[in-house]
Amino acid sequence: MLLMIDFIISFITYRTHYNLAIFYHPCASPFLSLLYSLDFLHLHLLEFYNIL
Repeated sequence: MLLMIDFIISFITYRTHYNLAIFYHPCASPFLSLLYSLDFLHLHLLEFYNIL
């Protein structure tokens, strides 16, 4: 279950960063803090897997 959540988070952040960088970068500032918090959560999940 956690691996599925981790995959979904990484997929969403990767795709959204890619789309924002190409199409919506001038308008992206309200969404960047949310994306960076998701990336931060993703890194913490990876650290959690390494501990286990």
